[in-house]
Amino acid sequence: MPTYRLKSFNLAGFEHMLITPKCAPKNPTGLVKIDDSPPANPLYLKQVHGGTVHLVKGSNSKMVTSGAFGDGIITDIPQYPIMVFTADCIPLIITSAKPRFIGVIHASWRSTVVGIIENTLRLLK
Repeated sequence: MPTYRLKSFNLAGFEHMLITPKCAPKNPTGLVKIDDSPPANPLYLKQVHGGTVHLVKGSNSKMVTSGAFGDGIITDIPQYPIMVFTADCIPLIITSAKPRFIGVIHASWRSTVVGIIENTLRLLK
């Protein structure tokens, strides 16, 4: 399963990665292959179409473990792999240079109705 990163959508220390389940496009515009496997030990959630967002900072990075319930992850830890799974839902990716963070949100219609985006912005304040 090839792993790609977007050339033009990265902050220093953070990379957005796309995992392709089948085969890569012949000319993947804007994508650069970096290896054949996903990053080691990515943090992912048991997505429940709700409004829970986890803020993962250096001091609490061990408090949130893969498989925890929620639909959003925000981190300020450089090169800390975070994942979101989608099928017919929208993956929202948010970044900021100051303060420096990156986040992924599983934006289903249910999680959007219960305020996942507002909860994410509230956490960032």
